[in-house]
Amino acid sequence: MLRFSPIVCEYLFYKAEHLITSFAPFKC
Repeated sequence: MLRFSPIVCEYLFYKAEHLITSFAPFKC
């Protein structure tokens, strides 16, 4: 599991929205 700052987390979620399947185990 990866850990990021809240802002980076929001950015990654925004960019990975169409790749949600790849980031399924991704948590902040």
